[in-house]
Amino acid sequence: MLVVDFMHECELGTWKALFMHLIRLLYTLPGGNNLVALLDQRFRQVPSYGNGVIRKFSSNTSEMKRLATQDFEDILQCTMPVFEGLFPGDHDTIVQSLLYRFAHWHTLAKLWAHSETTLSALDDTFKRLSYQLHRFRDFTCAAFTTAELPKEKAARERKAARERSGLENVDADHSAYFLLTIRLELAGPSPPQPSLPDWDDLWACLKSPLVGTYRAKSPSGATLEAHSCS
Repeated sequence: MLVVDFMHECELGTWKALFMHLIRLLYTLPGGNNLVALLDQRFRQVPSYGNGVIRKFSSNTSEMKRLATQDFEDILQCTMPVFEGLFPGDHDTIVQSLLYRFAHWHTLAKLWAHSETTLSALDDTFKRLSYQLHRFRDFTCAAFTTAELPKEKAARERKAARERSGLENVDADHSAYFLLTIRLELAGPSPPQPSLPDWDDLWACLKSPLVGTYRAKSPSGATLEAHSCS
């Protein structure tokens, strides 16, 4: 069974890609530079919370400079009020619904322990998130022609300079939002996990010669004990 690397597949993968494309969309709107500046201002106004739970954001969050995994997680948790009203009309409703579904699914997926109820909710939430992602792509993304971010353009120019290929074409490339990625595919399936232990499997494990002496009680109250053969 393949275990999902949630840090790289979600916070540094699907969520980072979505956040970057939302900023690209803001730049395409009339007064895009002012909207991005307002976005950074709103992030800066978000107060810190708890002992390192939500840390103070920088004054240029949109540039995503020197951000760790926890920073992208903090951005996701605080992003709904920050983006509110920045997109026009129905697009704002779609973006807000998408951000809510993403944060909801992320919260369930990060639980340390699962029950049958939470696993069912996780699968249902991912289906709703998938619907919102397709709606976002087909309606909002299709309505705008986005270009690469200034940091992406600068990185491309530096790469071209290193390769000595010249900088004749330094115009911003078109950047679309893609859903068909392996990271999004891996984020969907959730492994079946029973809410209660299988006592037959537990007893078989305890009888293994690789373990020492262990005792456990079954639901009927019987004591299960195992000794190593060594």
